[in-house]
Amino acid sequence: DFYRRYYQPANAILVVGGPVRFEEVVPLVEKWFGSIPSREAPRKDFPREPQQRAGRTRTVHRNAPYPMLLKGWKMPPRLHPDFCAFALPFDLLGNAQSSYFYRELVTGKGLFTDISVTVSGTDGPGILALVARPTDEVDIHEANRQLEELLYNNFQFGPDFVHNLQKVKN
Repeated sequence: DFYRRYYQPANAILVVGGPVRFEEVVPLVEKWFGSIPSREAPRKDFPREPQQRAGRTRTVHRNAPYPMLLKGWKMPPRLHPDFCAFALPFDLLGNAQSSYFYRELVTGKGLFTDISVTVSGTDGPGILALVARPTDEVDIHEANRQLEELLYNNFQFGPDFVHNLQKVKN
């Protein structure tokens, strides 16, 4: 059986692209990967963290080229039924230059030179991470205050919401 024979080890995936034929690829896969012994995929038993009941803040001072604002929120792992309920809205808010945060805080208010949101798509507990770089003229604490005000108090979807939502879904 092809799949049982070529999907070894159990946690590897091989992708072949280009103008090749199946009959040409199989001998090459066998040549370069056939000697890798099969094994069980490692178990993914992640330790449970204690429930967090309040936000935490840490300020780190380093000799760095510019200040960075990093924010994180816990979220479910990628196979959890609620994963998309977290990931999709934050893709809409902070993924790319057409995102809400970018338009409001970079282009609009000029608080940041860049802002993005990343969602970890891992099998373990997930993290939703926001990374933002304030402009030289803006104090990082003031930039954070205005970001939180936008996020928690003044969030409003504009007239292009339906279009942007469909873009993120696609």
